[in-house]
Amino acid sequence: MKGLLSLGDCNTLGILENEGNAYPERASKQLGIECTNRGLTMASSYELVDLFNDTITPDIGLVTIQCGLVDSWKTFKYAPYVKYYPDNFLRKFARKIVKKYKKVARNAGLHTFLGDKYVVNEETYLFNLKLMIEATDIPFLLIETTPTNDQVRNREIKRYNNLIKMLSNEYPHTYFIECFDLLNADIKKYVMDDGVHLTSLGHEALANKIVTLVDNERLRVEK
Repeated sequence: MKGLLSLGDCNTLGILENEGNAYPERASKQLGIECTNRGLTMASSYELVDLFNDTITPDIGLVTIQCGLVDSWKTFKYAPYVKYYPDNFLRKFARKIVKKYKKVARNAGLHTFLGDKYVVNEETYLFNLKLMIEATDIPFLLIETTPTNDQVRNREIKRYNNLIKMLSNEYPHTYFIECFDLLNADIKKYVMDDGVHLTSLGHEALANKIVTLVDNERLRVEK
């Protein structure tokens, strides 16, 4: 089978002891294929489009996408978004300015009067995913964003998970991997004490989900 390309945020990258041994690497090892992990901390679907375009090659036979943690975050309505990839000095400086701006807005109570918004609204989120899906006919696995210990956040995460579930039905080469309910049922086991990042057991559970789907759908593509 050709290699696996995994796109996502910090939970795709893996943190601490799971970096280099997150669910993409674990799934690839079970499948006996090469892994290209392009997980990026703080990545939204905006960054994933650029990462996909910079990484996709004929040697990739399977793509996993897991994003929504950042996209579904609500922020001050008039706060601009500055990409994390490709990164440079000016973008880092701009993010510091935006962070201070949002802090001032929050302390002044402007969220209450002027409202908030998703970091990436639902329409744009789907548009970004479609840009990648429609660029090739290789299989895409759309993985649910994992739960946090914040139930308010989880409501928004589930909203975005429903979007990718519907999207997976629009294309014959796109598949949906459910994991939110499984992980949320025993969140202390699968999610670290910080309430966001997957434990080793969480990564293992997700890797097993990928391998099971690949085997059941017979997605192995020979070189």
